[in-house]
Amino acid sequence: IRICFCIGFFAFLLNQVIFACSELRKKTFMISECNLTSRNVMEEFIVFHLDHIFTVIPYNHAFGIIAEFFNLAMSFYWTFPDIFVMFLSLGISFRFQQINKRIEYFKCRINSNWNEVRLHYVEACELVKIVDRTFDRIILLAAMNNSYLILVQMLHILA
Repeated sequence: IRICFCIGFFAFLLNQVIFACSELRKKTFMISECNLTSRNVMEEFIVFHLDHIFTVIPYNHAFGIIAEFFNLAMSFYWTFPDIFVMFLSLGISFRFQQINKRIEYFKCRINSNWNEVRLHYVEACELVKIVDRTFDRIILLAAMNNSYLILVQMLHILA
């Protein structure tokens, strides 16, 4: 689980760094092509990226950095339910794979413990029911977050 979390967190950070580099490069190009001298690259990046905030209040360097930090924190918060659901799914899937391997092992054996394997299978099925009941809201939240983010990206593309 630690390895999966580290990979997921690293992928999140890599995505954010690539996005920031792309936006900074675009803003640098726009400043050089349009001969803008009123703002620096960082201010252009933050104002463009967080335009929903800085259309209401004037830009301030300290507030811009704090707002960008909270934007990164909220981005991680939005991806956390997805990662959590994937971990739950991986754990349950691994348990069913273990049971399947035991079934394959005992398939050709005469003196096999089919009752024990059946009990483990029933327990795994019960675990799926418990996870389903307990985490259905988190799964719904993850699906709604993904839908929201897709719709926001479509809005940005069409705008």
